[in-house]
Amino acid sequence: MKFPNLAIMACLAAPVFAVGAPAPPPARPVVVVAPAKISIIIGTVSLKLEPFVWNGSVYVSRYAATVFPYFLFNEHGMVMIDATDDQAGRLGRGEPISIVGRAVNSEGDKRRLECRITPADKSSGAIKVRVVIPPGFTLTFNTTYKIGNK
Repeated sequence: MKFPNLAIMACLAAPVFAVGAPAPPPARPVVVVAPAKISIIIGTVSLKLEPFVWNGSVYVSRYAATVFPYFLFNEHGMVMIDATDDQAGRLGRGEPISIVGRAVNSEGDKRRLECRITPADKSSGAIKVRVVIPPGFTLTFNTTYKIGNK
């Protein structure tokens, strides 16, 4: 029987081929941002975000903004946050960081995001998110984040 020998050789050779392969980059954890709500003139705006996942170059999430009682201004879409390895390292050391991002709603309208993140510990903290809506209207949400839980 030649097949068992072939299987043994394949098992022995596998580590040799794996040594030359580059190691995959370390996986980045999921980031969960708590829902936030702010008051506006005669109403409120609520912001809900799905957990942020790393797609290889940016953190990505979906959002839903509910404007009460002005439901015609409700929107949903995608959020992309740029986070460098240096910023992730500073955050891991407990240093506050500023990051930027962008959102695109379901109609294709773009929003600029400016975030200030202040860690409370290695896996959670406070985040201030400024959403800049053209032609310059700004909404500021204060909420919290947690790293590593879905």
